[in-house]
Amino acid sequence: MSDSDNKDSDPDLKTMSFGDHLEELRTRLLRSLLILIVFAGIALVYQGELMTIITAPHRKAMTQIESARVVQRIEQEVVGIQSITDLFVDEQASRILQLSINKGQWWDRWEAFREQAPATGPLADFADLVEERAEILDGTLKTGDILERTPSSLLVSGEILQEVSETGQAPWGNQSTLIRLGDDLLLLRERWLSWRQGSNNIDPVAVPELTLAEQKALEENLRSVASKTEALERTIDDWVTWRVKGKPLVLLSYTEAFFAYVKLGIFLGLICTLPWITAEIWQFIAAGLYPGERKSVRPFIPLAFLLLAGGVNFAYWILVPVGLSFLGGYGDPSLLANSFTLKDYMGLVFTLVLGMGLIFQLPLLMILLSKTGVVSVEMFRQYRKVSILSAMILGAFLTPPDVVTQLLMAGPLVILYEVGILACVTLGKSSIESDSRDLKS
Repeated sequence: MSDSDNKDSDPDLKTMSFGDHLEELRTRLLRSLLILIVFAGIALVYQGELMTIITAPHRKAMTQIESARVVQRIEQEVVGIQSITDLFVDEQASRILQLSINKGQWWDRWEAFREQAPATGPLADFADLVEERAEILDGTLKTGDILERTPSSLLVSGEILQEVSETGQAPWGNQSTLIRLGDDLLLLRERWLSWRQGSNNIDPVAVPELTLAEQKALEENLRSVASKTEALERTIDDWVTWRVKGKPLVLLSYTEAFFAYVKLGIFLGLICTLPWITAEIWQFIAAGLYPGERKSVRPFIPLAFLLLAGGVNFAYWILVPVGLSFLGGYGDPSLLANSFTLKDYMGLVFTLVLGMGLIFQLPLLMILLSKTGVVSVEMFRQYRKVSILSAMILGAFLTPPDVVTQLLMAGPLVILYEVGILACVTLGKSSIESDSRDLKS
């Protein structure tokens, strides 16, 4: 080793005695602790905004769960409407529809007459009597207009479902269902319009194929379809304009919220001060390393932070929302009422976020083992199957007991393992080329 290599590139890193080393360690720990307290205090000042950010995956998951259940309810209502409509014979439905609409139009004319007629007197008494008897004989006169609104309701509902599916606002796994339901509603509208248009040349009074009782039953079924269609339109409209961010987290004690905010402040303070703490640890460790060793380690420090950031973001944006959506929506909602506590949620999120941040360091660990000669690249390749099995087992230990989150954690592990092998091969080739150049020089 040349004299230039022995020179310390960091003049602040000096050789110290054992006592000085302990004093240096105490100073750096106290300094790091002070910085952590400062950042934790700053986090507590903005605790409301930070709690909104940290609980966003819960709200997203609850929104997905509730939306998926609404889609199931919409599907049940559409199937119910189709089951009634399939019982209709087109010609009979066309005739009864025209008769029902005409009765509704008669009632509209009657209402216009009542507005112009005097409010008191013999004519008013006679009108009240006619109205009363008409309601007794046929209580559906006032509902004829709902049959005319049915095609419009079907059109609005079908187009909304298609728009939601095309814009990517559908709950996870329900996009194809919404497209199918939208097509079914538009087909129902076309059939209803064909009944309405095909009945223009038919005498609405003469329906020889049906008895009076059958006519009334068919008319009731038509009105049932119309009522269900309007109810479906309201359900879909409420769902699309839904702005509730899922169910809030539950508190089981008076102190739970306070300690949750304190933990949040410490956790975020630790995340913010991690570069400072890492620098302090590096300054302490580097004092015992040779200059060449310091030079070899330095490039891996920013890489470690990048991998840590990648793991934290993967957990926050993908692992936690998807895992919570699966776990929170599991089971029959009519039998199980879900209430999630803030304490359990914070513990789960912190575990998954920190766990994924550490797991994403796997390529860096493999590079260090390969560079130091502890493990060769061929050994990494040889134990590929063992690593996949180990990833599944580790995912089962670090995640809740469900397959979805286990695969979401084990999958990146397998990918990172392959990335680590590729990085070891690449760095190994560059190291060989560098050594060959040194020998030639």
